[in-house]
Amino acid sequence: SDANTVTALSSSEDELADVMYDVLGFEIPEALHVEEDAARMSRAEHRSRQGEYLDVYRKCARKQQNIGGDACLALAVNGVHPDHRAEIWAEKLKAHVKQNASGTSFYQYLEQGRTTLSEDEIKMIETDAGAVFPTHPRFCVDQEALSRGHSRQNSTHSLASMASGSGYVEHPSVGYCLLSTLQSILIAAAARSPHGYCAGFVVPAAIMLLLTEDEEASFWMLAGFVEDVVPHVVSRSMIPLYSEGKCVDLEINMSEPELHAHCVAGDCRPALVVAGLFTRLGVGVLPTESALRLWDALILEGGQILTPFALVMLKSMKATLMAADAKSLCDVFDDCAARMHEVSDALLDAIIIGRDAPSKFDSLSIRVAERAVTADALNDLNSFYELLDQLQNQVEGCQISRSALDYMTRSTYMYDEFYDVD
Repeated sequence: SDANTVTALSSSEDELADVMYDVLGFEIPEALHVEEDAARMSRAEHRSRQGEYLDVYRKCARKQQNIGGDACLALAVNGVHPDHRAEIWAEKLKAHVKQNASGTSFYQYLEQGRTTLSEDEIKMIETDAGAVFPTHPRFCVDQEALSRGHSRQNSTHSLASMASGSGYVEHPSVGYCLLSTLQSILIAAAARSPHGYCAGFVVPAAIMLLLTEDEEASFWMLAGFVEDVVPHVVSRSMIPLYSEGKCVDLEINMSEPELHAHCVAGDCRPALVVAGLFTRLGVGVLPTESALRLWDALILEGGQILTPFALVMLKSMKATLMAADAKSLCDVFDDCAARMHEVSDALLDAIIIGRDAPSKFDSLSIRVAERAVTADALNDLNSFYELLDQLQNQVEGCQISRSALDYMTRSTYMYDEFYDVD
């Protein structure tokens, strides 16, 4: 019996020894271990360059630190050194400025949210928080997974450990679960937002919390991020997000018609292929190190580079996507993106396009037009569902099925005209 126990423990330790974690404590799939090792070997030299660019950024004139400045560009392309990432993010997001300017503190927002949000909204927040990173030890509701994390506390999951050497964490500490803290941040964010809770808050809030492990700091950084950097993709109505997707579709249709046709042949749109870059801002799509560098660029250069970055990635993978089966384009793109450890060139191209876009009338007009079209379509869709419910209530007891009623109403509303929006 003792021998069997020793054997089982030894086997368990061997399995744990094969587990790899990235800079934020996410477990790296075994299929990507070799590539992650190779990227880790080259990361130490890159860390040195990041430190040099950060020194230049700190010492240059304020104008050069702002969007359009060379120091800002260099730091955005090469990424912020992990030792200073939380500090730079908080500074660029004006977290302290927002905190000092607000007449309401984080804890007041939290109390306000707990008293004013409905039970359904609170339940939605709890559900979203538990689902955002379900396998991460710090957000895991699985006690067995948590205990596995507790058994491997030889290194601390702190900014210092993330930054040292290669920026690679062999295994994270699970000193305490951050799930309830994340929920508190989301409740406070819902209270601060004039539109209430938005599911788009969850990923940024979780990343800020993993980066800082500070509840209040994460809240104010989240406020800066969703209010000033990516309001076009983090919104309750989702209309701006849909319009960005339409811009992706139009650009690929005009510049890469073969790729667009290939997507259509697979009953897919280019925007759906890169959807993870918009809905999760690259987290879980790109390697975590690359996703953090995308966030560095977003925070330093502005959210307008997100769509160009998605387009650059699509175009860079054109040959691979064209060679793939049209029905599996999303999987092929995700597989390529998961191995994209070097993003400097893509970020540079996206920043150049993003800096130039506001001066182009066609870029602005396309977005405005698509937002208007999408808003109209969504309004029609809401009207359709409202009418459907009203008719259902009026024909209670009549010999007509829900499916027949649905069909008649769809025909009346010419539902196919806004099928894609749904």
